[in-house]
Amino acid sequence: PAMLFFLAYFAYRKMYFQMILCILVQLIVYIPSLIVVLATTNLGSSALTEWAQTFDIKGEYFQIVYNTSNFLNYALMFIAGLFSNWLYYCHAIRKIKELKDTGKATREVIRAKGGPSQLSLILLLVSPFILGAITFGVALPSLYFMRFNRPII
Repeated sequence: PAMLFFLAYFAYRKMYFQMILCILVQLIVYIPSLIVVLATTNLGSSALTEWAQTFDIKGEYFQIVYNTSNFLNYALMFIAGLFSNWLYYCHAIRKIKELKDTGKATREVIRAKGGPSQLSLILLLVSPFILGAITFGVALPSLYFMRFNRPII
């Protein structure tokens, strides 16, 4: 499961640094796919669409970049899945060592500080819907204005 849902795994295990790092890598890797989507959809005369249409998405070089980005995405999934338990083990050892260094390393404190976080997992799973709703709410008035060339009111 960690190979397919590595972001959820990292959130559930309170491995926030690894989760944010994977999100940033995925955002960079998804740029060619975003260019293809923007160049092939008709969103009116949006600046992003016009910028994306400047790329030759059917050209040989762009196809190499696009295929490489897809390969890197799958490689990230594979590597995250392959090393997720080891990363969690190192994370847990480091957290326990930090607690021992402060002198608060009783069994109850370690249990309270450790363990999975259902709240982080829920926030990670719900955040795309919240961001999508915000984006849709911001973009809808501008799309309406671009289509009919008049304000909503």
